[in-house]
Amino acid sequence: MIFALSFTMISCSENKEEKKEATQKEVVQEKKDEKPVETSKPKPEEKFKKKYHSFDLNKDGQVTKEEFLERSHAEFKEKDKNQDAMIDKDECPGFAMLNPKGNPVDEDTYVKLRGERFDEMDTNKDGVISEDDFVTYKMAFVKKMKAKKMAEAAETK
Repeated sequence: MIFALSFTMISCSENKEEKKEATQKEVVQEKKDEKPVETSKPKPEEKFKKKYHSFDLNKDGQVTKEEFLERSHAEFKEKDKNQDAMIDKDECPGFAMLNPKGNPVDEDTYVKLRGERFDEMDTNKDGVISEDDFVTYKMAFVKKMKAKKMAEAAETK
């Protein structure tokens, strides 16, 4: 009887070791099979589509000038990091393109400038911008910003 009990204990411990080894092998295999996690940034088009929808306040699939300006007021408050009621080039990445004079702007001026951008995006002048209008405009804006940075870098060399 004692012999049988000892044998059973040895078998159980061997089974535990085998199970542990098998589990470790499975974990290693799973890690080998895992696809690398993509940490790349979202494409600009995707960012702009998301931003477009943040302007569509009533979620009807289009952005009116009223919605755009209302969201621009909220955007001003978000960008005014130091809460001095002004936005400058340090607080707004596209500031130089928005305000070529480079002077800090207050909320009313910011919203007025944003309204001018809306008018540029509204190519058919129906008072509404589509997602495509918005994304196309923003992609061109990014292209201008890159060209401007490259020109400035070339000037400093």
